[in-house]
Amino acid sequence: MKILSIMLCVSLVQIAMGSGGSAYAAVSMERHKCEAAGDLAYAIMEYRQQELPLSFVLDVAARGSARAAVEQLVLEAYRRDAHLSVARQELAAREFRNDVEFACYQQQSVASDEAALGGNRKPVALADKTEGWWVVLASEPLENNSVVTSAKRAVTVANAARCGFEVFNDFSAKFDGFRAGYNVYVVSPFGRKEDAAITADAVRPCIGDVYVKFADYAGE
Repeated sequence: MKILSIMLCVSLVQIAMGSGGSAYAAVSMERHKCEAAGDLAYAIMEYRQQELPLSFVLDVAARGSARAAVEQLVLEAYRRDAHLSVARQELAAREFRNDVEFACYQQQSVASDEAALGGNRKPVALADKTEGWWVVLASEPLENNSVVTSAKRAVTVANAARCGFEVFNDFSAKFDGFRAGYNVYVVSPFGRKEDAAITADAVRPCIGDVYVKFADYAGE
C-alpha cells in the first residue's frame, strides 16, 4: 500500500507540473501544486521513518519525469533523523511537509514580487553590500536559465529558515571569486571573515557542510 501512496504522489506532482521545466518552477505556480509537493514530502518522510532503503526510494523517484525534483526531496528526507515512536514519526512527516510547502509558497511570493517589479527586484539579503565574505550554503550545476526554480533551492531555503537565515541565490558567474557554471546559495557578505565564520557555525546544524568564501557580487 505504501508504494501506491508514493507513486500516487509522484503522479500528482507530474500531472500538476506537466512535462516541461524544472519541478519547483511548476510547483510554485499555483496553490494546489504546492499542496501536491507537500503531499509528496509527507509520503517520502514516511518511508524515511520506516528506514526503508534509500536506494529503493530513489528507484521509485526515478520512474517519472519529475525525477530530479523528487530525488532532491528524498535525499533531504534521509538527511533528517528517523524516530522510534509513532507520534514522533508522524510529527517528522508533518514538519517535512510544512518545510517543503513553506519554501514553495515563498518561491511563489518571490516570483510574484519580481513580476510586479518588472524583473528588477533587488535582493533584500544583500543589504546594499556586494563585496565581502559570503557563507556558501550549497551550489548546483546550471541546467536552465532560472535561479529560483530548482528543488535544491526550495530545500536550502527551508533548512536555512529553520536556523533563522535568509538565502540569496544567483549565477556563480556574477560573483568575482566564484567558479562559473553554477547556481550558488549564500548568506549575504560580511566585512570580516570571522563574522562570516560565526554565521557559518550558526547555520551549519540546519544545512550541513557550509563554507566561507570571499567574492564581489556584480548584480544584474
